[in-house]
This record gives sequence, structure tokens and C-alpha cells, in this order.
Amino acid sequence: MTATSLAFEVQAGPAAGPEARRAISAGNGWLADDMRGEVLLLVTELVTNAVRHGHAGSPRAVQVTVHGSPERVRVEVIDAGAGFDPVRPRPGDEDGGWGLYLVERVADRWGVTPAAPGCCVWFELELQAQPRPAGLQLRQRRHG
Repeated sequence: MTATSLAFEVQAGPAAGPEARRAISAGNGWLADDMRGEVLLLVTELVTNAVRHGHAGSPRAVQVTVHGSPERVRVEVIDAGAGFDPVRPRPGDEDGGWGLYLVERVADRWGVTPAAPGCCVWFELELQAQPRPAGLQLRQRRHG
């Protein structure tokens, strides 16, 4: 894979997660099939969190950037929120709360940084020489 980027905005609201998935699916041909599912899952979780907790109320938009390189894929989700201190996420329950837990378990690295207009939550997935097995990967990861 050569270095590639995709950037877009979705309007805050209940359709933001599905809109982000559609934009990534339509806007790239470079994400490998085995990685695309993980990227789409984690983007959906972070965009949903941005809408729910990031003060991305209408008419605010959530910004999403996907950077691909030969070594990794990095996704950044920016909202208008003040940010938060990342702690080791706990599993959610039937009412929700699974977003950052899934990011912690699936991403190779993730973190929170200040960004205009507020907060950037990002994750990285390493590209591997061997194909990843299909399905959700529950691996020990580190966040940064």
C-alpha cells in the first residue's frame, strides 16, 4: 500500500455512524478486506461517542480522517468536546458503553489529543505481513 488519506465530515445525529461507514467504504479501495471490518467497527464506535459525548450537536460536524501507509492505518475522529483522560475502558452492558472497550481491544494503539475545534480520538492498526483471521480480534493492546 502506498500512503493514502481520506478525510470527510458527518453531521452529528443518529445517522453519523452509518454515514461514516458509507464514506469510508465508498472512498477507499486501498483498505484490505480483512482490515476494513475492523476500521469500520472502530470508526462507528468513535463517531457515535463523538456525537453522544463530544458536544457535536447540530449543526456541528464530526471530522474523520483515515491515513494509510505501508506500515499502518491511522484513523482520527475530531469533535467539539473538551476531551477526556483515557483510562482503561471497562466492558459495557445492554445499555451501551462498549465503544472505547472495543477500541482498546481491537486497535494496536489509541489515544486522545487536543485538536481544533476540540478533541481528537485516534486509533492505529498495524498492517501485518500475514492476513488477519476473519472476525473480531480480541488481542492485548497498548494505548498511547
